[in-house]
Amino acid sequence: PRSHKYLRKLFELKSGEGPCDILCKVMHVRRKKRKDGQEDILMFVWDGTDCIPQPLRGGTAESVFESGASLATELVEGWGSLELSQEEIVALKIPRIGTLLPVCFWSHLESTVPQVGDCIRLKSVMVWIHKGQTCALFSSRSNWSYHQPEFMNEYANRTLNNLVSQWAPENAQDLLTTTDFEHIPWSTLREVIADNKPGKYRVLVQLVAYLPHDYNDWCTKVGNGEGEFPAELLPSIGASAKATWVYSCKFLLRDATGTIEALLTGTSAEQFFPGLPPLDPTKNNIWKRTLDGRMQHLLGETTSKDAGEWIQCCVEGYRIKAGTVDEARRYRIFGTMIKPITPVPDNQAGSGV
Repeated sequence: PRSHKYLRKLFELKSGEGPCDILCKVMHVRRKKRKDGQEDILMFVWDGTDCIPQPLRGGTAESVFESGASLATELVEGWGSLELSQEEIVALKIPRIGTLLPVCFWSHLESTVPQVGDCIRLKSVMVWIHKGQTCALFSSRSNWSYHQPEFMNEYANRTLNNLVSQWAPENAQDLLTTTDFEHIPWSTLREVIADNKPGKYRVLVQLVAYLPHDYNDWCTKVGNGEGEFPAELLPSIGASAKATWVYSCKFLLRDATGTIEALLTGTSAEQFFPGLPPLDPTKNNIWKRTLDGRMQHLLGETTSKDAGEWIQCCVEGYRIKAGTVDEARRYRIFGTMIKPITPVPDNQAGSGV
């Protein structure tokens, strides 16, 4: 039997450490046929802990694998999304807390494939980071066996105390934002995604990217027949009748359980950026420098933290009116404000992801 020194929980996984073992529960298995008749397998496993947050950019495949790095990356990208859909989360009864680790099978399995619900020990799997997501690779040198779950007590404690993140600051005072609803319990993004009805939530997340890339496009002119505000944003404008410019941007938010794109518009955006009212960005460089300083602060670009800072924010899930082109569920940020920060020097200004 392999020694416990190889054993890792999901929150301990690091790329480049060599083969390791993982005690976990199989939550989902995806399969697809290849042209040669073999079957590609992507398995999602869980142990109730959170993988280490990683920078969105780049990966570590080349440094982990002496050969076959491109194949490993190709295997992952061939599956498209490495996250479960709303339908899958609900149907599979995925727990609200804890990372789902994607495990790619590099070679054809001689043995049977673990089934959903099995508690197993993955043996000699490699770990690497792909576009900010921790992944595991089950190669020809890997194996697995059934194993009793040893993580349910820890998960029960996290659930009881609503510990939605193992990596965020324990004290809300250390977060970069405040909200109007700090008495509301935390939700995970998996809960937000799973809840298909209109709803409002308070989440503990990292801001990992934003759109538009160019701050000149962050404000849209409305009224007087000039310009047209995007229809999908109309429910959340909330701008006064006198306003001629309104914020129109989108944040990519992430926690250990998923990612969502959330709109930040109208009066909610004015609350989020106090002292930065919407205007014509092309005519005000000081406004853009100030906004850039705040965004780089939120992204963690002004600190030594590789994977960004943590913020709390209120998110609303809604659907735009039926009959439009896209009736998918959308998200918007409300009731949230960035805390005051020290101005960022001009030479530290950056741009969006």
